[in-house]
Amino acid sequence: MGQNQFELTDMNKIERINNPTPEEFQRSSLSLRKPVIITGAMSGWKALSLWNPDYLSKTVGNTQVNVTVSQNRIFTGDTKKGFAFLRTTFSDFMNVILEKNKSTSNFYYLQAQSMTKTFPELVQDIETPECLEKKIVGY
Repeated sequence: MGQNQFELTDMNKIERINNPTPEEFQRSSLSLRKPVIITGAMSGWKALSLWNPDYLSKTVGNTQVNVTVSQNRIFTGDTKKGFAFLRTTFSDFMNVILEKNKSTSNFYYLQAQSMTKTFPELVQDIETPECLEKKIVGY
């Protein structure tokens, strides 16, 4: 196969913008169609001080989540190569991740979950930065 036509992005070359206004974000990233790293946008989140294993277990521990399981740290989706899907509670997933259950050599990955649908109890702990609101980024 030929080489990828896109160069890998050098993280040190990506511009960092501290908690930009919608206009700054539009000007520095969206209109130029280039990546930026937004810093400082989460500094007021309650999640930073609240979210720990005990809080998450009490708040969303019984919530059912989709987890992928791999025997080799590679999440290929190929069930013939040790890849599997698991439906479990968030508490059980956390226990495995925190190594409370050392009876397994598998690796676990929490699949994409919609915060508003899967964890509505946690939404109050985070805020969408003003520069990323739907009307600005168009999603």
